[in-house]
Amino acid sequence: MECADCGSRPAAVFIRRSEGDLSLCEPCARSRGIMAGAGGLDIRLEGLFGAVTSPKPECLSCPACGSALSSLLREGRLGCPRCASSFRPAIRRLLSARDEARSRWRPNPGRAPAVEAWPAPIRSRDSSAIASLPFAFPAFSAFGAPGPEDDVVLLTAARASRAIEGLPFPGVGAPSRGAGALRFLEGLPGWSFLAPAELEAGRRRALVELAFLPPSFAADSRSRLALSEELPLYALEGETDHFRAIARLPGLQAKAAAGLALGLAEAAGRARAAAGSPPFALDEEFGWLCASVEELGPGLTLSAFLHLPALCLAGLQDRLFRALMAEGLQLRGLYSDAEASTGSVFELAAGGAAGDGPAEIAEALERGALKAAAAERRTRAEIARRDPEAILDVAGRALGILANARRVGLEEAASLISALRLASLAGMLEGLGPGRLGSLLGLLGQGLLEAASGGGGGGASPGGGWDAERSRFLRGEVAQAALA
Repeated sequence: MECADCGSRPAAVFIRRSEGDLSLCEPCARSRGIMAGAGGLDIRLEGLFGAVTSPKPECLSCPACGSALSSLLREGRLGCPRCASSFRPAIRRLLSARDEARSRWRPNPGRAPAVEAWPAPIRSRDSSAIASLPFAFPAFSAFGAPGPEDDVVLLTAARASRAIEGLPFPGVGAPSRGAGALRFLEGLPGWSFLAPAELEAGRRRALVELAFLPPSFAADSRSRLALSEELPLYALEGETDHFRAIARLPGLQAKAAAGLALGLAEAAGRARAAAGSPPFALDEEFGWLCASVEELGPGLTLSAFLHLPALCLAGLQDRLFRALMAEGLQLRGLYSDAEASTGSVFELAAGGAAGDGPAEIAEALERGALKAAAAERRTRAEIARRDPEAILDVAGRALGILANARRVGLEEAASLISALRLASLAGMLEGLGPGRLGSLLGLLGQGLLEAASGGGGGGASPGGGWDAERSRFLRGEVAQAALA
């Protein structure tokens, strides 16, 4: 379903009105003054606009950082932790407008399980998953590796975000960045530090393509990240929030990923208290404070990367997406900041702004991912039973192109690998399994090719550019593959 305003992006916000329902994408919803980060709304338009815009709050700018109320309403972002107090009535209305029927999560130890109660992660030991990666850290090898529900779910990621009391968020006012938020990890065994701006261009680009870092953070000379040498876990200092702990696990492991990320955030908070440093900002009403209003509360966002080639081949993906968004989940595509996807890979995300605690967020993501997995498997089996030639056709074309082409672009390569993975899962491809094909879906960008080939970022590879390098790489991968 397309957005009623712009007509170009899929709708993610659904508003019920007496004169007819309205469907909007997230950017258009924000332009109307509606916060829309965790999926659908089911409230009346006149009540929503009245709540957001009237009566006008007394405080129009934050005395601590100077951020304007109009900016908060337009972008859904705080300028500093003090904005929560300055704009409390407006934030209240934004959150209540997002989900009137549910109570917002508050910082109560009884609501969320202790870190020790989260399940232990299942980690991949498949060395082929990291054969083409330029970084030898566990967090880099999770995409497409063996894990629960891995025929559909390629990766689960968890992000715990925290703000330091008294400091503006990065990009607002003085350049506070993370203010030493990673300092507690220095000197601890099993942790390494990277300054992305100091890496070769290929490696820096690879970090962006692996969805580890946003481009602006990767290029900033002040950026730092810490990576665990034992766990699929890393932390960022000064990326949107002052501190972010991120876990990446293969397959569907929402609760285990949440436990890793929240555990590192809690350890960071304890270390700050022991050192007498300013604490992470915690509000009695809103919970953990973050730059984005969408993440207020537990400060936790969970994502699952889904491979849905059968649904896309049958043209049934939109029906599933509408059902998932109606449950308050977000969807966007791989290799893109927009909702469109490359290679039939979609990111399904769940956050806490609608009121859920950490356990509920994890359960919501798992329910949505399992619903998507069941729909994909049913469709895959139905196509294989009724029209197996449809799968053999797209896979045969993919094999022919990958075995013979001399220039293959990123989007084309992802679509071709996706077709082969569908055939492999349907039992129609030999010599190349779904595990390796799933990993390949995340290894197609220029940065990864450049880093794997030892390039320093000089631009085109020898012999015709990165499309040629990609085709050479993939020719080697499919050399032993054949239709069954």
